[in-house]
Amino acid sequence: MRPKRYPYQKNKLIIQSKNAKTKIELDSGKITINAEEIKVDDLVNKISKVRLANKEIAKTIGQDKKSTETVDSRISQLEKEVEGLKGVVGTAYRLATETYHRISKQFSTSVTE
Repeated sequence: MRPKRYPYQKNKLIIQSKNAKTKIELDSGKITINAEEIKVDDLVNKISKVRLANKEIAKTIGQDKKSTETVDSRISQLEKEVEGLKGVVGTAYRLATETYHRISKQFSTSVTE
């Protein structure tokens, strides 16, 4: 079955089998099916499978969203810890520099004496 669009039917989609025994028309919210036999049981099963799959997908997306929120909060905690560590490293660097300069001064004054 191939979909056909006719220029004079802008909002209509017609799907028809080659032998013209089966025809489905979609027209502005209306569905028309012309067929010798329609198996409703199969259709009901397929619809229920699709609904179940949609629920599973929604649940999975919800789980992914929760884990993303957890990851985002953990990242912000780590960023705060990094900022704190930057301060500690800066202080340690400053103290090391001051100590180095004091030792250098003491060494240079003791050599000149």
